[in-house]
Amino acid sequence: MARQISPDSRIGRIFSRRNIVVAALLGLGYALYAHPPVQTVGGEEMAVRRNQLTGTGHVVEGEAEVWVWPVLHTLRRYPVQEQEYRPFSSADADAGAPLQSADGLSVYAELSLRYAADAERVTQIASLPNDLGKNAVEPATRSLLRKHFARYSMAEIFQSKRHQLQEEVRTELSALLAEQGVSLRAFALGDVALLHGGQRLTLQDRIYRPERSASARGEAPLQTVEGLSIGVELSIRYALDAEQLSKTVLSLPDDIDGQRVEPLVQGVIYPVLSRYSVREIFSTKRPEVQQSITDELEPLMQADGLLLRSVMLGNIDLPADYRAGMDRMLAAELQNEQMKFTLQLKEKEVKQSELQAEADKVRREKQAEASAREQVIAARAQEEAMRHVLPFKQQQIEQRKLEAEADKLARVKKAEALATARKIEAAGEAESRQLLADAEAYRLEQLGRVASAQLERDGALIDRYPLMIQKTLADKLSDKVQVIIAPPPADGGFIGNTLLSADARQPGGRP
Repeated sequence: MARQISPDSRIGRIFSRRNIVVAALLGLGYALYAHPPVQTVGGEEMAVRRNQLTGTGHVVEGEAEVWVWPVLHTLRRYPVQEQEYRPFSSADADAGAPLQSADGLSVYAELSLRYAADAERVTQIASLPNDLGKNAVEPATRSLLRKHFARYSMAEIFQSKRHQLQEEVRTELSALLAEQGVSLRAFALGDVALLHGGQRLTLQDRIYRPERSASARGEAPLQTVEGLSIGVELSIRYALDAEQLSKTVLSLPDDIDGQRVEPLVQGVIYPVLSRYSVREIFSTKRPEVQQSITDELEPLMQADGLLLRSVMLGNIDLPADYRAGMDRMLAAELQNEQMKFTLQLKEKEVKQSELQAEADKVRREKQAEASAREQVIAARAQEEAMRHVLPFKQQQIEQRKLEAEADKLARVKKAEALATARKIEAAGEAESRQLLADAEAYRLEQLGRVASAQLERDGALIDRYPLMIQKTLADKLSDKVQVIIAPPPADGGFIGNTLLSADARQPGGRP
């Protein structure tokens, strides 16, 4: 029998399916809104995107956009720069159990470390936390500090084993953090102090100054052997004895300066200073007073677990009347001392004058002796020089004689050579002249022969050409006499007759 479905039930089913779809869409939209698929990584961040299915990781450094799908991927961000973390202070209320030394003392230690995410290992660790400082660095640091501080006593932590403790913690902490994807960059152990009564007691040197006794008009001025009230500025430098802290820590008061150091100092300085006068305390026996206070105070402080480092005396405050009287006395003493020094100075000046006169006398004597010695030495040197000069002069005379003989011989030889040369030159010159005369005679003979031959030729030529005489005469007298060419006379006479006769016929002519 078929079951009938009412229209209302169908509508309800349809709406229920729609609600499921809407709810799914809303859930998906919220997931995309809460975890957008595209996320931006800043420039100072390092992001690790891990695939939930494969378990692989990918490191993204610098500014970039990364696709992160909900359910499929996880994205964790870590700062690229070094982060500084200061481990818990044992004095903090929320630090848990404080550090404990091997001798059971509560220790306060200032430590600082710098770390950063290791880009090479963060992809290999699947369970890397988001906050490395809180979830990785802090637990590891706390456990290692408690472990290593418990191995050393308070004195070793503060003095001898301090560097060794720091290196042990740094080495083991670096390896432990490297397994968790963190690189330890620096680790330093700072101040170490003792925790007692809710306060921090440092093991460094302290300075205590009794202010009440610093002035002669103060609350508790000191007394000298004369009964005068003076003020002394004292500086007591001390420290807690780290070797005895395990024994004396329970008896240490909250105010060590006021409840432990002050009574001891007051009990020592009053009897010590009462054994000295004001002058001794003020000037002559100051180091002795300081050493006496140190010798008496040191064992008392050591019995209470305190180490006395030094005691220093500063300014001495004197009463006004005593200071005025001391100033007058000091002025008189100063004047007396000045007069004494003046007399001593005068005596020294007189002695200096005597010494200068004696020195001048000795200097003059020394100068006279030196001058006499110089003259003696000069005479001896001159005598010694003459011994060498006289033979040298004699040698020079002999040398000059020999040079004169040699010069004479040279001149004779030169004269003989010159005479011989002149004879040779005269013979040569005579021979040369004879040869020149022979040559001249031969030349004249030849010239005569040539002239005779020329005359023969000229005579023959004149016989053949009579006018050559006139031409020759004209050529010879051309530059001296004006030549007039005239025809020869008809009678065959001298050509000049015609010219002479012509001149004779002229009036005033001269034969």
